[in-house]
Amino acid sequence: MNKPRTSKPDKPRPDFPMGWHPSGYWCKKIKGKLYYFGDRGDTSGKTAETDYNRRSPYLFAGQDPDDFLDTGNNTLKKLCNDFMAYKQAEMDDGNLNYRTFVDYLRTCKVMVKSMGKQRDIKRIGPDEFDKMLSAYRGDKSPNTVNGFIGKVKVVFNYALKTNKLDRINYGLRFRTVSPKVLRTHRQQQPSKLFRVEALRAVLDAANVQMRAMILLGINCGFGNADIGRLPLNRIDLESGWHNYGRGKTGVQRRCPLWPETIDAVNDWLAIRKTDTDLVFIRDDGTPWHLEDATSYALTAAFDKLKPPNSLTFYCLRHSFETIGGDSKDQIAVDSIMGHAPKQNDMAANYRHGIADQRLIDVVEFVRTHYLAAIQSSEK
Repeated sequence: MNKPRTSKPDKPRPDFPMGWHPSGYWCKKIKGKLYYFGDRGDTSGKTAETDYNRRSPYLFAGQDPDDFLDTGNNTLKKLCNDFMAYKQAEMDDGNLNYRTFVDYLRTCKVMVKSMGKQRDIKRIGPDEFDKMLSAYRGDKSPNTVNGFIGKVKVVFNYALKTNKLDRINYGLRFRTVSPKVLRTHRQQQPSKLFRVEALRAVLDAANVQMRAMILLGINCGFGNADIGRLPLNRIDLESGWHNYGRGKTGVQRRCPLWPETIDAVNDWLAIRKTDTDLVFIRDDGTPWHLEDATSYALTAAFDKLKPPNSLTFYCLRHSFETIGGDSKDQIAVDSIMGHAPKQNDMAANYRHGIADQRLIDVVEFVRTHYLAAIQSSEK
C-alpha cells in the first residue's frame, strides 16, 4: 500500500531549484520532462538537493545519469542478482523448476539490457517500462508478452517486499493483454488438435522409439518433458499402467495403457542398446529432455516426421485433453493430465482418489476415437 501523501511544505529557501509534487517528492521539469529527486517525504529538501546536484548536470545535457553515476546498492543489476539468488534457493528447495528459473533469468537480462545495469531502481517509472515493453514485444504472441510482464512484476514485487523500494509506478501501458485479445489471437492460430489422419501420418513415418513416444503422448497426455524424464520403474507393462507424477505441478498421475502402447514400448525396449534408468534415450546416449530450457531435442526429432498443419509433439497432449473431455468425465481427464486443482476447488480437497474404471473409460474413449490411425499404422 502506498504511503499517504505529505502536505505541501514550504521551499527551504527562495532559490531552491525544485518544487513539491503531491506524490511526496521534490521535482523539476528538465527539457520538458518531470524528474523526481531525493527520498519520498523529505520535506526538508536535503536529500533532494544532494540528488539534484548529482543528476541534474547530466539531465540538462540530455544524458542519462545512470549511465555515468554509481547508484550503489540501488542498481537494477543488484536487484536482479539478489532476486536470482532468492530463486536459486527456491529451486534448491524444490519449490521452483529449472525451466521457470531460466525464464526469470532471461527476464532479468532483458531488463538490464533495456534499462542499464547501473539504473537506480528508484528512478524506474512508466517511461522505462514502456520503452522496455515496446522493444520486447516485437512479433511475440500475447501469451508470451503476458508472461514477460508477469515476471517483471514478480521481480519488482520482490524489491517491495524486501524494502529495496517503497513504491513502483508501472504507468498505464505496462499491463497484460486483455482476455479478448488472447481469445482473438488463439482463434487465429492453427489448430493443435491431431485429427485421425494426422496421427496416422506421423505414426507411419516414425521409427520404433518415436512410435512408442507418440503413443504414450496420445494415450496418457504426456508432454515432451514427461517423455524425456519417464523412468523405467514408473511404467508397468505387465499390469498395463503408469504411475508417474507430473513434474511441473507435483500432482500424482495414474493412467491405463492401450495394448498398442504396451506393444510399442516393448518393441523399443527390445532393441534399446543403452543401459539407463530412463525408458527413452537418444542415439548418442543423452536424454531426450535435459534440464536446460534451450534443449528441444524431441521437438526437433518430431518435426522431421513432417506433421501436418504445424502440429508439434506437445499437441498430442492438447489432443488427449480435447478428445478426453468429450467422455464427459473431466475430473478423470484432469487426473490423467496431472492438472493441479485451483485453491478454491473444495471438491478436490475432499476427493481422495478416482476409481480406476473412470480412468479406463476415459482412455478407452480416446483410443476408440483414434483406433483407425493406431491400428492401420502398426508395424
